[in-house]
Amino acid sequence: MTRKPFTILAVAFLAAICLIHAVRVALGIHILVGGTEIPVWMSIPGALFTGALAILVWREARRT
Repeated sequence: MTRKPFTILAVAFLAAICLIHAVRVALGIHILVGGTEIPVWMSIPGALFTGALAILVWREARRT
């Protein structure tokens, strides 16, 4: 695999966001945005989506 710094950075960023969502769900952390509480369950699709994107980008980088 050739070095692709942007791809590595994108995978790391997406994986970090996935991890943050997963930690929020596991610990039940409450978030307020403009006085409105964002439900914890909304982090589940966020974690799944960013995790899937990280895996897809990583696999694509390995194929080329």
